Amino acid sequence: MVEDNVINQRVMSQQLKRLGCATVNTANHGLEALDFLSTTTFCNGDVPLSIILLDVEMPIMDGLTCARKIRELEKLREITRHVPICGITANARTSQIDSCIEAGMDEVVVSNELLWTSLWFANLC
Repeated sequence: MVEDNVINQRVMSQQLKRLGCATVNTANHGLEALDFLSTTTFCNGDVPLSIILLDVEMPIMDGLTCARKIRELEKLREITRHVPICGITANARTSQIDSCIEAGMDEVVVSNELLWTSLWFANLC
């Protein structure tokens, strides 16, 4: 999970763990997420990873930039296979959600839908 708000990190981590995710890793911004991703099985590392839950608005590197970078690394084959990315945003306008999809996110959920999305993602853990 990539989220700059520590309280949101804790709440989401607890929800996901209660739903059966054995391990929930967190990053504070997109740059930390990319560093972590480089250690995972998506990059021939040994750390398992199922999906990235990616906040859209963060300091240092936002979610849109991070998603674009991940897709670029996939094209360069530095990432060995498609990384599932779900964007998380408080903005529900169609244009904002479209921007997330255009940046390479597979799915986008609005924050108030997060509990239901957590239920769906728990099946991937």
